Amino acid sequence: MTVSTTGLVPQIQMLAAAAPKINLAISLHAADDETRKKLLPKSSVWPIKDLLKSAWDYQRETGRGRVTFEYILIKGVNDSEREAQRLANLLRAKKAWVNLIAYNPVAGVPYESPRKHPCGRSPKF
Repeated sequence: MTVSTTGLVPQIQMLAAAAPKINLAISLHAADDETRKKLLPKSSVWPIKDLLKSAWDYQRETGRGRVTFEYILIKGVNDSEREAQRLANLLRAKKAWVNLIAYNPVAGVPYESPRKHPCGRSPKF
C-alpha cells in the first residue's frame, strides 16, 4: 500500500511511527520553493529541503525502499530541461522514483499540457 501526500511534514513523521509498512509518495511538482508555492500553496508551508528530509527520515525509519515523487509537467512552468536537472540534483544519490505526469487541462485553470514531440511522447524529461 502507498500513501500519497502533498507534503505535510508532521504527518509524514506520524505515518512513519504509526504505519511502517506503508510506502510513501509525495506530490512535489517543482524543484524550487517559489514554483511549488504557486502550484501547492497550502502544502508549501514547509520548504522543499524540510520535505525531503522528512522523506529520507521516513525511508530510514521504516526501512521502506524508494520514496515516490509525483511531478505533474506543466507547460512553461516546470517542464524545461533546467527544471529536470534541478529535480535530478535534489534526488541525486537517493532511493527515489519520479512519476512524471502530463498536466490534464481543467476549465478555468491557466495551465497547459507540456508540448508533445512529433512521436507523441512528452518532453525530454
